[in-house]
Amino acid sequence: MPRKKNLYKDPYLSLLSSMSKADYEERLEILKRFRLDLDWHTKEYRLELIARLPGLYKKLQGPVPKLPAVFDNGELEQLLFDATDNWADNPISQIILPFVSLVVESGYRYEPEYDDEGRPCAEHATPLHLLVLHSSHFTRCWFDLSNELFRIYERHGVNYRDEHGLTHLHVASHFGYDCRVHGYLELGADPNCRDRKTGNAPLHLALANSLKSTVELLLRYGADPGMANAKGATPLHVLGQVHNRANLAEMLNKLSDRKYGPVRVDARDNEGNSPLHLAVGSDNNNMMVYLLRQGANPNLANNRRLTPLHLACQKNGGDVLKLLFQTIDELQQEPAPLQKGQRSARRRRRVDGVVYREANVNARDESGRTPLQLAVANCLPQAVDLLLEHGADLADFAFPTSDYFGAWFEPIMSLRMASGALASCECLEKAGYTVERDDALTIMKFFDRCGMFARKVILDRRWYDYDEQLRTRAKKIKSKQLPDGMTLEDLMMLPFELADQRMEYGHYYSLSQQGNYFDICKRSPCNEYLCEQLARGFFRRWALHPFMELIHDRLPQLCCEMILEHLTNRDLCNLCLAVAGESPVTRLRGEREPPPRQEEEARSEPPPPVKKRRSKKLKT
Repeated sequence: MPRKKNLYKDPYLSLLSSMSKADYEERLEILKRFRLDLDWHTKEYRLELIARLPGLYKKLQGPVPKLPAVFDNGELEQLLFDATDNWADNPISQIILPFVSLVVESGYRYEPEYDDEGRPCAEHATPLHLLVLHSSHFTRCWFDLSNELFRIYERHGVNYRDEHGLTHLHVASHFGYDCRVHGYLELGADPNCRDRKTGNAPLHLALANSLKSTVELLLRYGADPGMANAKGATPLHVLGQVHNRANLAEMLNKLSDRKYGPVRVDARDNEGNSPLHLAVGSDNNNMMVYLLRQGANPNLANNRRLTPLHLACQKNGGDVLKLLFQTIDELQQEPAPLQKGQRSARRRRRVDGVVYREANVNARDESGRTPLQLAVANCLPQAVDLLLEHGADLADFAFPTSDYFGAWFEPIMSLRMASGALASCECLEKAGYTVERDDALTIMKFFDRCGMFARKVILDRRWYDYDEQLRTRAKKIKSKQLPDGMTLEDLMMLPFELADQRMEYGHYYSLSQQGNYFDICKRSPCNEYLCEQLARGFFRRWALHPFMELIHDRLPQLCCEMILEHLTNRDLCNLCLAVAGESPVTRLRGEREPPPRQEEEARSEPPPPVKKRRSKKLKT
């Protein structure tokens, strides 16, 4: 193991930095001696050198030796690889980019090797290939760094490729260097060359970064708009996850070469997803509407038998599902010329050669779940309403079970999930579904599992009176859906009995969707208190008959209701669990766990001996 040396205290560099003005040959000799003494095989030393050199050269006055005079070509390229490969540990704009710029200003340019026929060899990995792997998000720093590296490697116009087939054409397409892309294509580069590791063509990379001019350039030079990568993703699949870029999809159709034919809107990747699946799953509304108007099948199922409707009923799917149904309904209502003897089919229509299909709201995935079941399980009342309006079948509907009800719960979303669960249940009842006790018990278990029962300290005192900052901010939070212009402060001070009479589940749900509400609920028990408030009526209603069963109907119903008014939601849940023969809720979120030492063990141990006090004798 070589002895570790701190470059910041190296005598050569210290001497060089202390010299205000010196002869060029003297400085060059100092740097060469420093290079010979440096342990080049230790990466840690090389990285420290990368961080030190730009600042050192900036301080020097007078003639400065160029880096190619100090380091050979292989060493400089190794430093460029180290700088590019360690972007996670070093800020690009502060360390990596200044070093690469210093190398460029020093005049270093890579000279390729030549084959027997005198042609430059393109089989060579460069730091530019690493940029495509690291820069998943296009930023200005990555753009500047790639531009500096291209100045080093663009001599002779060689389209270098690494061992996986990733070329400089891929890199130029990834960063949108149209002049360089055009130059490579003019010199005969294949626009459909694929990286053997990911299978991406230059068109995939340009579309992922929404580079319109680069996409157009590649298409005009014969790029295949339907080529799939290693995951089976076509350019349309890539656009399905890029927001507000439906114009690029139109360009794919418009500039598609005749030899490739029209772009397939229902192409599937290795997981069976179509571009419509990805657009719906990514909340990419513009792309979703475009694909539907191009004839994308809304009933196509992937490998898990999930249709776009199933994906729209997950998480924040209310707005996406509304737009999906609205687009399908508009396409079904557009006039189309009917041939003689042909009837207008509702589920499938052909307009100008494009087939439009109505969505199957009762499709089932591999677990046998319908979109309606997923919407209820994910606590999306808007999606439940939309599915019921479009013919979701309640005859075979089974309420979601506890294993997947509220599976994507997050603590900050507790009010939204709690109000959404009860509002979805209310939507089902209005549509004619009879909620059973087991269904209500599923919701109660969801409250228990997610810690949405209020702690005793929150219920016993007016916690909001001790937080003036919270009350000041709560006065400014209003929702158009709240009755009588109520604010969040009014809602927090409202007694449970009045809240049950004046408030609806939809009021809480609309409040939970406001952005300014999230800022408050992060640092206060507001979520906890409102969840207890909104669900109090639901828990009392469903705990009444279990309580009467437990006491064998020895009290009239009115007396039982009066007793239940003094119980918390956790107590009411325990009543229902007791009748169902399940273990009760013993601990709330935030309460301390009981000590590991049990009472029985404590009793079995002998008590510690009691020391007797010696009585002092009084002197007589």
